[in-house]
Amino acid sequence: MKNMLKSAGAVFVLLLLILSSCDTDSSGRRKKEYLPAATGQFGQIILVMDSVAMKGAVGEAIEDVIESNYPVLPQPEPRFKVIHVTPKTFTASLLHQATIIRVYTSDNKSRGNALTKKAVPASIKNKLDNANPGDYMSVAKDVYARGQEVVFFYGKTQEELAGKIMVNAEVIQNYLNNRVKKRVIRDLYTKESKVEAFNITKKFGASMRVPFGYKKAEEAEDFLWFRNPGQKIDKNFFMASIPFTDESQLEPDAIVAWRDRLCKQHVLGSDDPNSYMETQKILKPESRVVDFNGKYAVEIRGLWRLHEIAMGGTYVGYAIVDEAQKKLFYIEGFLYRPGGNKREMMRELETILWTFRTSDQLPKGNTATKPQSK
Repeated sequence: MKNMLKSAGAVFVLLLLILSSCDTDSSGRRKKEYLPAATGQFGQIILVMDSVAMKGAVGEAIEDVIESNYPVLPQPEPRFKVIHVTPKTFTASLLHQATIIRVYTSDNKSRGNALTKKAVPASIKNKLDNANPGDYMSVAKDVYARGQEVVFFYGKTQEELAGKIMVNAEVIQNYLNNRVKKRVIRDLYTKESKVEAFNITKKFGASMRVPFGYKKAEEAEDFLWFRNPGQKIDKNFFMASIPFTDESQLEPDAIVAWRDRLCKQHVLGSDDPNSYMETQKILKPESRVVDFNGKYAVEIRGLWRLHEIAMGGTYVGYAIVDEAQKKLFYIEGFLYRPGGNKREMMRELETILWTFRTSDQLPKGNTATKPQSK
């Protein structure tokens, strides 16, 4: 009987060894399919950095870049919700967060910095103390959780790294913002309206995905507005087109003027024709040129209000040329949420807008076939 128990125990241990070897790769890391799914709120970042460095040049640079205000909101909100922990307090409860930033500089001799270096994957470790002049950032995927990205900022000195972070502020902000949008799009489009997407393509010769919950609010010849209203939150997006004649149409003032004409005609707060939406004049809209899915585009961010009514919110819009159709498109997301935080809802609207594709970006042979009802 004892021999049988010993044999069974040996087999059990052997099975454990086999199973543990099956869920790791050659570097000893667990294979992706065996990792737990990444967790954490949208827009949340875990910043792992020792307290001394956090109070120094690198900490100030990171704070300026990732905790600066989200652009053009009625009340200030930081771009991201940052939770700061030290390498020592970065424990199991935080390991599975979706986005993590870790910071290492060769001149930092603290124990926390040493712990960070020890945690760096082999693929990045050789860059830490031998960084090329332009290097400052690397990303490791699926380190502790599936769908996770761990960003490593590194440099020879804290002052050098701080300078690189500030110079590349927009690159870092865009990367982190796109990272959030990728998570949002997976959550947002678990269900969507194929029928409304078909109608958009048929009407405009371009495409945009319509999430579940958004219903058509208004339609005109070259205009379409979708709305997702609630008791305290009203999320909206619309699209419009006109013939593209010259580049002056892409001037920010021209885009805002077109926007206001569209809203006066089509975006009404009630049956009263004087309750139309217009650009808030107190704060001048901000504009910048962006690469929109490979297309030149002008981004406009501003505040809106209803004419003669105390009601308003924030918006983001893009003017994009469809060369093949010789059309200029304007797509916009706008939000009404009095008193509450607006950042992540504006990111949701921004994510919807970025599903827009011009006619030459549609799949070859796309004939906008109407979805069949089940």
